[in-house]
Amino acid sequence: MRVSPTARALLLPLLLAVLNPFLWGALAEQLPAAEAVFNSARAVLFFWAGWRMVAIARKGAGAAAVSGALLFFVDHVVLKGGAFLIHALAAREPERHQHFLAFAGVFFSYLMFVSLAAALGALGAIAARIYARRAAVAA
Repeated sequence: MRVSPTARALLLPLLLAVLNPFLWGALAEQLPAAEAVFNSARAVLFFWAGWRMVAIARKGAGAAAVSGALLFFVDHVVLKGGAFLIHALAAREPERHQHFLAFAGVFFSYLMFVSLAAALGALGAIAARIYARRAAVAA
């Protein structure tokens, strides 16, 4: 079975984006700066996904921007929002409504900040192109 270069480029960043909230969520009690480290790791993953889209999949900055937005969607809407939806299914009526509202808040915050994730992915693509050009000149 042959894996496409795009899937190969996104596999590791997606895996780390899924593990990121669990790792820093577990350390939040012991580490006061866990939230800042979590968000910094998110930003690095968006940038790195864009880099890998250029370096491995040979895609452009547009695809790299989409990769940043995709990672943010998985991290934010699927994981965090999905947790709220699962809690809504298990909760009774007054709390159920609060969990659905929390999911809506997560979704709308995704819409507000997706451009930042896309910009970081595109910056990763630009950095990868500059690095490849400089490496080609040095060689």
